[in-house]
Amino acid sequence: MDKPVDPLDSSTINRSTYQGGVGERYQATRPKDQMDKPVDPLDSSTINRSTYQGGVGERYQATRPKDQMDKPVDPLDSSTINRSTYQGGVGERYQATRPKDQMDKPVDPLDSSTINRSTYQGGVGERYQATRPKDQMDKPVDPLDSSTINRSTYQGGVGERYQATRPKDQMDKPVDPLDSSTINRSTYQGGVGERYQATRPKDQMDKPVDPLDSSTINRSTYQGGVGERYQATRPKDQMDKPVDPLDSSTINRSTYRNYFKYGSNTDLGTGKVTSKSVSR
Repeated sequence: MDKPVDPLDSSTINRSTYQGGVGERYQATRPKDQMDKPVDPLDSSTINRSTYQGGVGERYQATRPKDQMDKPVDPLDSSTINRSTYQGGVGERYQATRPKDQMDKPVDPLDSSTINRSTYQGGVGERYQATRPKDQMDKPVDPLDSSTINRSTYQGGVGERYQATRPKDQMDKPVDPLDSSTINRSTYQGGVGERYQATRPKDQMDKPVDPLDSSTINRSTYQGGVGERYQATRPKDQMDKPVDPLDSSTINRSTYRNYFKYGSNTDLGTGKVTSKSVSR
């Protein structure tokens, strides 16, 4: 294979587009050789400590238990809110009913009258004659009729039936040879369709002796040539540091310049300001 001897081109779109130039950068900050350890004492002051500086607030006197329990000697007051609120007085009540010493048993006969009995008083509607069972059961003496709807409807007659087939006394064993013919065998009877010649492997494998071709579609399509590229830009040995002072001007500062300065002879008008608007 032919190896290319041309040097590789390390140029990129970014390198060719942004050619040099130094933007506005802050001065590089590098760590010191040694860490500056603070020598001042640690300040343990907190916001709470500095805000609430001593002083005693309004607190209740501390209550401590006595050496012995003071047991009350006054009698318990069984008065309640209901008892103290509703003090006596008699409202509109029915006379109290108290049970008698003996129960008054009724001596009148029980009345078995009901609403239905008092409403529907007598009268005879249209009823069938009452049927009462006999003293003895009447057993039928006629013979049972075994006639049915099917028997009375389809009376005799012989339809078209096949001859009854009854098995023989012995089984007939076939003596003919079995026929191995199938539908496929009988339908597709021989004939050779359009087939390719059968390919059988050789006894030995044919090893290729030609050299391998490493050519690819990309290599054969894009055959050398140099496209339109920008000139390669390589970094300088040293960085060009800007020496011009930083311009602190902004778009707002350059666009909106002060038209009214303090102490100028601008006529601000003496008329009264009105709150009337276009919509109003």
